Amino acid sequence: MKPIRSNELEYYEKLIDNKFRSQNDALNRKLNNEIDKVVEKTFKPFKKRLNMDKLIAKYQKAKKEYSTFKQTKEIKENELKMKALEEQNKLASFLKQKSESNDWKLDVDTNSYGVRDDKFYSELEIDDLVKDACKVEARRFVEKQAIAKDINALDDLKERARNILYSGNSISATVSELSKVFKQGNIQFQLPSNLLQIEAPNTK
Repeated sequence: MKPIRSNELEYYEKLIDNKFRSQNDALNRKLNNEIDKVVEKTFKPFKKRLNMDKLIAKYQKAKKEYSTFKQTKEIKENELKMKALEEQNKLASFLKQKSESNDWKLDVDTNSYGVRDDKFYSELEIDDLVKDACKVEARRFVEKQAIAKDINALDDLKERARNILYSGNSISATVSELSKVFKQGNIQFQLPSNLLQIEAPNTK
């Protein structure tokens, strides 16, 4: 009696698996088809026996109310957003007009429509714009006061001091004149006693 060889054993083993798998798949398809037919025939009476019509009706009503509320909420939210953007644009236009007429040079964006919610002006941002304008006006006011005149006078004194320094006078005369200029500018400074002669630069 001839024994089955290893390669023949492997072949028939695969053949058995494939054949039985194929037949099993066919039977399962047939089974599922039969199940679908039974479901089609019995679904409505089966559902009726569960007596869940009231539960389904309450669920459908609640879901519809939620959908209606959500839709209404989105409409209202959009209306409020557009209103806020409109008012923001009015505010920005006001500040821009004031900036242009008073030469404040404020950085104001008047094209605010369509911005994200997080791009609305904060109260701090509004205050910063107003503060910038206030600073311009404050500078204009202070520049008319004595301190501004002192600053301008200081620039003139500095120019005079440099002219004295390069005047070609003796060191003692130079120091004497510089001391007067420093005193006039309320500058506390004592020149070294051993300051050497400083010659004027050669302009030739």
